[in-house]
Amino acid sequence: MIIVGALAALLVPPAAGSLAGTAEFVGSLIGITGAVFFVAGLFYTKEPATR
Repeated sequence: MIIVGALAALLVPPAAGSLAGTAEFVGSLIGITGAVFFVAGLFYTKEPATR
């Protein structure tokens, strides 16, 4: 997700024309969301199943 966001932020704006700012923002948002999920995954611990 981080890589896809970075690629979207770098490669899409030149082709987007007048919407370059929006395309860059969306790509950055995807990358930031990926970073948040990555950090959250580092702190995630599965609790043992109890009966």
